Amino acid sequence: MEPKDIFGDSKIAILGTGAIGGYLAALAWKKAIQTTCVGREESVAKLKERGLYLVTSFGDGFNAFPKFDNGLRFAPDFLFIATKATGFVSALDRIPPDLVSNTVIVPLLNGLDHVEILKNRFGRQAIAGVIGGIEVQQLEPGYVLHSSKIKPHIEVASDDASMRENVLRVAQFLSYVGIDTSVLNSENEVLWGKLVRLNAIALTTAASQNNLGYVRKDPFWRFYLEGAVYEASAVAMREGCEFRPQRVIETIDDLPDKTMSSLAKDVAAGRPNELEALAGAIIKRGRKYGIDCPMIKSLEEMIIVRMSATRNFKRQDVTPAV
Repeated sequence: MEPKDIFGDSKIAILGTGAIGGYLAALAWKKAIQTTCVGREESVAKLKERGLYLVTSFGDGFNAFPKFDNGLRFAPDFLFIATKATGFVSALDRIPPDLVSNTVIVPLLNGLDHVEILKNRFGRQAIAGVIGGIEVQQLEPGYVLHSSKIKPHIEVASDDASMRENVLRVAQFLSYVGIDTSVLNSENEVLWGKLVRLNAIALTTAASQNNLGYVRKDPFWRFYLEGAVYEASAVAMREGCEFRPQRVIETIDDLPDKTMSSLAKDVAAGRPNELEALAGAIIKRGRKYGIDCPMIKSLEEMIIVRMSATRNFKRQDVTPAV
């Protein structure tokens, strides 16, 4: 059976109308999937007027017209959560639990604790997921620019053996709409696999306010970059993950020089950011195992000093890890 025969009648919902949510919605809509984006009233109003326009680094661009709503009003086959950690908990109020009792829920967030929150709220239908290999930004509501030169990749997993078939369906669906997807062995493997890498890149680019190329070449920042990888790997291994820190560093070294984290951009602009969902989550888990993370803590403090220079910032404005 062809994928279009399997997924032609699928209905999906995406919580979050930003860059990742818009990117995924445009790809699904292009495949004639019934797609609804759920978001804040002001965002939804603008998107209803103009739809989405996705421009990719591969030279193509197209208009997409999924549905937009400020709340979920139907039972989807898949619910993808593409909010930032800063708005994650409040956004869940837009999803009535009774409508997703048979829905596979796939969060594409950074951090660790959101999967447990989803399971407590919606049940075992929530699995772990991350998206990597993608640099995408929303230049204005409805205008999404995908600028990375490599194809994005999603990883998914569930610790619940009874969800195995559903996890495979998610992977098949995402591959059908154009995103390479892998099924891993455990939720921790999915979450920590991205977090160890992303945390090191995000903290050093945010603290230095320079791109990854600069961080890698400067001895001071290189020292902190590698230190953050080794410290986070130590915590991840206590969480049951098999990690080779040097392999992570090699992966980071293969990324483009111009790579700049969203954390760095948010810190520079004085916007709410995911510092606690990244560094905070690792430090908290490390404390659980008696592992200190001095270099990650130092980078966190450097970033908070930078943030304190922005107007009206208070230390308590850093969004805590959920």
